[in-house]
Amino acid sequence: MPEVQERIDHLSVDVKGQRLFVSALGNNTVEVIDIKAGKRIKTIGGLQEPQGVLYVPATDRLYVANAKDGSVRVFDGSSYAALKTLAYGDDADNSARKRIYVGYGSGALGEIDNEGNKTGEIKLDAHPESFRIFGIDPDKR
Repeated sequence: MPEVQERIDHLSVDVKGQRLFVSALGNNTVEVIDIKAGKRIKTIGGLQEPQGVLYVPATDRLYVANAKDGSVRVFDGSSYAALKTLAYGDDADNSARKRIYVGYGSGALGEIDNEGNKTGEIKLDAHPESFRIFGIDPDKR
């Protein structure tokens, strides 16, 4: 990708809209790629080492975890307008679906609902890096 410096991190896909979201960590951007056309259609700037990126089609929202400032930023999936910023302290990374989970700090998972609100926290013994969650039913916690 021209103009993208250094490394990229996680990716997310919008299957219906044929878009790929790329965390350009070294560029402090998320690059939005039109999969069919094979070209960049949008650059979301002003981020702080974006690592985790997750597109949620049910709400048309894009969640971006930023390592440098420990935030999760929520964007409208159509206009790319910034909707909300959630603070987690430091080293925010990765996410999962239905409920959004972000690993951060020296050992925790933050839980976010589909409306972009903090709903819980799970303490861990170490920083979670590139994780997957299986078998958690958020309605039974």
